[in-house]
Amino acid sequence: MARLSDGRWPLRLRSFRFRLVFFSALTIMVTIAIFGMVVFTLFTSLEIGRIDRTLSVCLEDVVSFRQKAGRLPIQVWEGRSRGVVLQVYDQDMSLLFHLPPGLSAPMIPGDLLEAASDWKHPFTFDPAKSRSLPRLWWILPWNYLSHRNLWRASTTVTLLDEKEVFLVSMVPMVWLLESRQLLFWMIVIAGIAGMIVSIAVGRLLAARAIRPLKDINRAPSTTSTTCSESWT
Repeated sequence: MARLSDGRWPLRLRSFRFRLVFFSALTIMVTIAIFGMVVFTLFTSLEIGRIDRTLSVCLEDVVSFRQKAGRLPIQVWEGRSRGVVLQVYDQDMSLLFHLPPGLSAPMIPGDLLEAASDWKHPFTFDPAKSRSLPRLWWILPWNYLSHRNLWRASTTVTLLDEKEVFLVSMVPMVWLLESRQLLFWMIVIAGIAGMIVSIAVGRLLAARAIRPLKDINRAPSTTSTTCSESWT
């Protein structure tokens, strides 16, 4: 809205009622935004932590099974409900096989696989771009789109047939992206609803708050009218 010729805002925007409604709505919106960001970040961090623990346990179980049985297991029991896939890469970064049979995951580029083996922490793999995403990528709320094909992966080096191989556990992130997308829109809708309710309630409270002021302003005019009538 344009200002007046003297540089000031229109009288309606400078009124006590408008300021009360505006700042109450702004306070509620900021509160919902901060609370939503905290919930969004906390939900993501907890779910990523659960996935990373599952991947780590799967790798430990596979290594332990190989040491006891001398071979790799056919099924990863700890991660079967989440669709965990195991991949075994040779030293030349070629894929030897994957577990369990019937499930597959995108191949990790050799340079990324070699680097990941030194990170000692899980990473998010984007097959479309053949690269890992930054560690803080999940914290950003606008990275919620569920149509991306992303995988969470963890890797370690173990012995197989007396030679070192890269053992990778991977799980698709579709369900987490969909959950984040749903949570994101729930927060947005809650913010819009909160803004509408705060404006309506603010207008009502502002009307009640300025009612005594209006009564006070009417008092002098009523008194002057009474005095003029008594003089006449």
